[in-house]
Amino acid sequence: MEMKNLIIPIKNEITDEISRKLREKEIPEFAEGEEWAKKEKVGQREQVTPFRDRVIEALVGYLTDGLVRLTIEEISETDDCKGGVAKKARRHKFVIPKTPSLSLGTFYPYLDIIVHSGALEVWRKRVIFKVEPVVTVQNVKITARDGAIEEISFGSFLASLNLYLCRGTDPVHIHSFNANLVLPTLTF
Repeated sequence: MEMKNLIIPIKNEITDEISRKLREKEIPEFAEGEEWAKKEKVGQREQVTPFRDRVIEALVGYLTDGLVRLTIEEISETDDCKGGVAKKARRHKFVIPKTPSLSLGTFYPYLDIIVHSGALEVWRKRVIFKVEPVVTVQNVKITARDGAIEEISFGSFLASLNLYLCRGTDPVHIHSFNANLVLPTLTF
């Protein structure tokens, strides 16, 4: 299934949870970048999105995208989905009422945080996160055409997530949460 051009909107539930925790916690990797960014903004009049907000926005985008893409991959491998897609009808819809909890496997999104002064790079840091997600979905509505998924929508999308900041060999726990996400119909 081709998901390269799939656009997944950032959801407020994830944004609120993650941004609140990342603002509360003292994260040296962010603090150092913020200091460099402040130094480089001296004398500039333009309004720039706060450093931490930009980092949070990028991280939440990766998390949302990863959760949804991995879930779709897992669902497409279930017997219910394979059987429904395999029907020979030109365009048809079917529902998967409930799937077992899907442990999506650990993934490691990272952000390369770069601060520039004009064209010169003055600071760079790669910040790696560890994500352990489990998703439960119900009433998955799938539209298939010619043996391929064309659209998918979730009646219920409950995501449980553990988020860690990787520092050396010992990841630092940032936050755990459960959120029932509302996703629009996704078209492929």
